Amino acid sequence: MNLPQDVALAALKQFADACNPPLGYDELQTTLASVWRYERTAPATYQGAPLPTPIVDISIGNRRIYRWPDSGLMVKLDKLFQTRRGIDCWLTVATSDLGTIYGPIHFDLLSGTKRTELRRELKERKEHDWASVLQHVASLTIESLVDSSDVVDMATYQRKADTPWLMRPFIKRHQPSVLMGDGGEGKSTLAIALMISLASGTSLIPGLTVQEPCNTMMVDWETDEDEFAMVRDALLSAANLPMPERSLLYKHVGTGSLQDQLDSIQRTCTEHDLGFLLVDSIVASAGGDVNEAEAARLYFNTIGALGIATLGIAHISKEGSESKRRRTRPFGSVFYWNLARNIWEIRKDQDAGSPTSSLGLYHAKINRGRESKPIGLEVAFTEDADGNITQINYTSADVADSPVLAEKLTNADRIRSAIRGLPGMKGDP
Repeated sequence: MNLPQDVALAALKQFADACNPPLGYDELQTTLASVWRYERTAPATYQGAPLPTPIVDISIGNRRIYRWPDSGLMVKLDKLFQTRRGIDCWLTVATSDLGTIYGPIHFDLLSGTKRTELRRELKERKEHDWASVLQHVASLTIESLVDSSDVVDMATYQRKADTPWLMRPFIKRHQPSVLMGDGGEGKSTLAIALMISLASGTSLIPGLTVQEPCNTMMVDWETDEDEFAMVRDALLSAANLPMPERSLLYKHVGTGSLQDQLDSIQRTCTEHDLGFLLVDSIVASAGGDVNEAEAARLYFNTIGALGIATLGIAHISKEGSESKRRRTRPFGSVFYWNLARNIWEIRKDQDAGSPTSSLGLYHAKINRGRESKPIGLEVAFTEDADGNITQINYTSADVADSPVLAEKLTNADRIRSAIRGLPGMKGDP
């Protein structure tokens, strides 16, 4: 496709309006998005002979589907992953007359020995020029994995969005954010409240503003859909809000890593036009040792491939949970801190048996911007006679009113809070 999708959309709008009945704008967008999944590859040669040109499905970042319509051949590469030694994938070969004839198998595209073995296996199933096919697949895949983004003249570039925020100051558009805290501090409940806020367009959290509502999804290693539904219903009931019209998708993952789920998540992102993904939790989704830098790199590479805003829920180290005014960091490799663009910490103060608790939200890190002041909240849980939570309500509070939460405040913040409470003082000193 040599024509940009937005240009094609504008050009086809007049023809869509002229249809009988007219083709709606949303349907036109969906149709174009489906067409743009495919691209015609450039001509290539192998050992001096021209190779038939395949059509490539590019809708998912770590998947390639090569189709040769004239011969009815299809080669699919799933779970593409570049390692130090090669390019790993799950390879499947199918034909229109026989269906799947080989795979899926674990395959290294850069291994000459593996490619020779595969060619022999395929030849036993169907006569074809498999050497040319595998050469073309390997070459095109390697080229596609190399960064081929266009050079942009920033002297003439115009920003596409008026604000970098989906929900200020917590969720940045197209960027990875992290919410960290000790176990039992209320991270997951708060994150679901943020997710519902984005889907409904109305903030359930005082002090936070929804800049751009969007379709949302949660990928959860910690609980299940019933737990999510209970929190959803309790939050909406307390806020007296109907069910959001935008998507609140949920996916429970029993085993495996976030990277293992990338194919499925990318497919869902495309089908439902997702703008936000919640990951609970970073440790559970790692599929490896989170203290290793490679685990952090894989996490951020995986969510980066989605191209949407994300919020990962993280635990903090023992040293971080015991610190007071010292800056804490997410549990695991330091690269979870370094690669995140926006990090918040949550702390809780609650008396035993009390249905309410005080929360402090502290802005720990932001790239290209200034850190926001701490946000104080009070969260109240209402239960029925069977102990089921029926309402979860967030209201504004002053972090300085709680000795536990005030420990994270700077001296300047403490002085401002004290002055603010004096008679005759109005506004923020």
